Amino acid sequence: MDPGIGLLASPILAVDLDHAAYWRAELFEESVNRFTELARHGRKVASLRQANGGLRRRSAVFRDCMQPRGLGDELGGVIRFNGRVYGHVSLFRTEHTTPFTERDLDTVDALARPLAQELRAHLLGRLRPDATSSAPGVTTLDASGQVISVSESARDHLQALGDIRGDEVTPSAPPWLETLSLQARAMAHQLAQGPARVRIPTRTGNWLVFHTAPVDAGEPDRGLTVISQSPRPSDLRSLIIDAYRLTPRELPVVEHVAQGMATNEMATRLSVSSHTVRDHLKTMFEISVSTREALAAKLFLVHFEPPAVTGMTHTGSATLSARGIRP
Repeated sequence: MDPGIGLLASPILAVDLDHAAYWRAELFEESVNRFTELARHGRKVASLRQANGGLRRRSAVFRDCMQPRGLGDELGGVIRFNGRVYGHVSLFRTEHTTPFTERDLDTVDALARPLAQELRAHLLGRLRPDATSSAPGVTTLDASGQVISVSESARDHLQALGDIRGDEVTPSAPPWLETLSLQARAMAHQLAQGPARVRIPTRTGNWLVFHTAPVDAGEPDRGLTVISQSPRPSDLRSLIIDAYRLTPRELPVVEHVAQGMATNEMATRLSVSSHTVRDHLKTMFEISVSTREALAAKLFLVHFEPPAVTGMTHTGSATLSARGIRP
């Protein structure tokens, strides 16, 4: 999942399960153990049967997705680390087997943190500059969520994610795009909070940002427009914070360092004391740098300036320090 946004950000393999129906029930219908609810609460995992006392038909996921396939119980959980959700897990048991027990929940709960650390390392290890930035792309979806048109740039973007083959005229909507479009429709009906946007790493290690909105705001179910583009620095701001474990108060200090500001000037801009600024800088110098210039270069030039412009050699996850992505 896209950390901080909570939408699907990678390909999935769904066997005998209607992924769109599953997420439609999650967003639009009365369900139990919604991922959004688990993400907001301290408990990371829960079972369907335990959550509603066996009244499974209260759950749209059970009625629409599980029962027709002979599934009797679901263990749902969020893979969370330091308050950010990096993945979801759904485990199913068939109707005539033993439901998930408290021991099962504890087992998955114990695995959630190390799994989140691994997903975080994989995701943030792809923070690198995009040397192949292209024009924004436009993809149009019809009322049923099927792709009806793709611009040339959008086709390049989908190919970079591995979601379209070279011989396809019009691709089918991949699961992450189905989820994104459902989120946009749920927001239009005031059933979900935003954003209808997702950041996805490409197969080559760069990033793309996709955001969507109804073609007609007055009739949000008619169709959707999806805009895809290379990320701006602000789009990856929260990922940089995660990669280097910066606090929200430390990042503005780095931005001001990049502008060449002195300590007193930064203190004035940030409405803090010079002593506080120096403390932030001291903490951030743990990122394997010893000067202000090196700090700014590492966090901004390494991740945002294309190699063709800077002449630098970037090594992907190798640019991240011990303070960064190691579990």
